[in-house]
Amino acid sequence: MARRPADRRALRRAAARAHRPAADHADTAQAPQSRGLDHDRPRPLERRHDRAAPGYTLARFPELEATRHHVSTFANMIQNLGGERLSAWIEAVLGDDLPALHSFANSLTRDQDAVTAGLTLPWSNGPTEGTVNRLKMLKRTMFGRAVLDLLRQRALIS
Repeated sequence: MARRPADRRALRRAAARAHRPAADHADTAQAPQSRGLDHDRPRPLERRHDRAAPGYTLARFPELEATRHHVSTFANMIQNLGGERLSAWIEAVLGDDLPALHSFANSLTRDQDAVTAGLTLPWSNGPTEGTVNRLKMLKRTMFGRAVLDLLRQRALIS
């Protein structure tokens, strides 16, 4: 089907408009301006290195330094079976203004005898927990496949 002359003229005009140079202010166009963000500005290497150091952040936020100290002390108690220091640790935590650690310390005081025993005695229920975890995994993999007898056989074999 042949196009009518009016359609061709309209197409030519539209094509000419599309290829026409931009308006009068084309020579005064400016690059987009930064909105005060300096994250893309290069910084000296020393300054970036100093900011990445943990001491820089800990010096600016004393709460982080206190939290780091208390958490590392507690981790040391766990690793070295230092349950006899638990009471002093709880008092030190409650003496600082750290609400998250206050909650943790208060939960430890609810059953302090058991926590102290867990941090002091060398025995662990890790092997029992591992066996329970293995049995639960077997049960999940066998779900809907067979009866209890087959599950029992797989548990005994593995």
